[in-house]
Amino acid sequence: MTAPASLPEPADRPATRVRGGAHRAAGRGPVTAPAPAAPGSRRARREAEAARLRAARRPRRAPVAAAGALGVAVLVLPITVPALQAVAAADRERADVAATALVVAQEEEGRAARAAEVRRLADEAAASREQRAADTAAREAAEAELASRVAAAGAMADRVSRSEERSALPGCSGVLPDGTTSAPNGQLPADAVCALWDDEGLRADVALSFVELSAAFEERFGERLALTDGYRSLAEQHAVAAERPGFAAEPGTSDHGWGLAVDLGSGVSTGSGERYAWMREHAPSFGWENPTWAQPGGSGPTEPWHWEHVEGVAAQTGVPAA
Repeated sequence: MTAPASLPEPADRPATRVRGGAHRAAGRGPVTAPAPAAPGSRRARREAEAARLRAARRPRRAPVAAAGALGVAVLVLPITVPALQAVAAADRERADVAATALVVAQEEEGRAARAAEVRRLADEAAASREQRAADTAAREAAEAELASRVAAAGAMADRVSRSEERSALPGCSGVLPDGTTSAPNGQLPADAVCALWDDEGLRADVALSFVELSAAFEERFGERLALTDGYRSLAEQHAVAAERPGFAAEPGTSDHGWGLAVDLGSGVSTGSGERYAWMREHAPSFGWENPTWAQPGGSGPTEPWHWEHVEGVAAQTGVPAA
């Protein structure tokens, strides 16, 4: 805004003002104030215009005041901005720390979960290995048992074959039917007894070993073992007990009733001589013997003709042969 031009001195300036100025210049006393202008006079209009112009010039000071306020703001800002920046930086740092802590916690949680999963998988793998080992051991045991049974069956088949060739016992497999060992004494199933010679028989699982013993005896002495008794039914045991009291066992308890004993002739029944001595020496190799109680001086009646299958009697009665 441009400043207004200077006003010309009014021509009708009162003499008192001039005189007052002269008085001041001359140092003569105070200057009196001019009298107010009459309303509507030229002077009044000039003073009103001057007042208006002065009022118009006053707004020019506003920029100074604004500049002053701005100056205060400028002065304050250098102090406030760093503080605000510091607060903002602190907030960002705290946020960064919190975010970092969250990431670390998540990573720790992830590691813990992975470790737990690894342990679970390791446990499952160990359990699987143990199960496989157990399955392998069971399979190997089953295979070994099967191989043993096959070998035993093969050996039995060979033995049966040889026995049948030497003793003419067709159909005697040497295998007991189920339930034979639990059958009552003197009441064995018919297919559990193998027919020998002299109209006698023995239980299937011991008949073949007796046939082998007889074959060895025949090879030495030229004749097979003569049978006077073998398996006895319960009725036959009652009959023998009645005929030979004191010699025959009580019916239902005889080893003949189990099909595990024979009474022999062929010179063995004398209890002396070469044939009896040969039997005492070689019969145990085939599983047979004249029990101690039946020998001279034994605890029972002397019966050199009575021979038993040792393992069969022990398994059936639970009492070892004596």
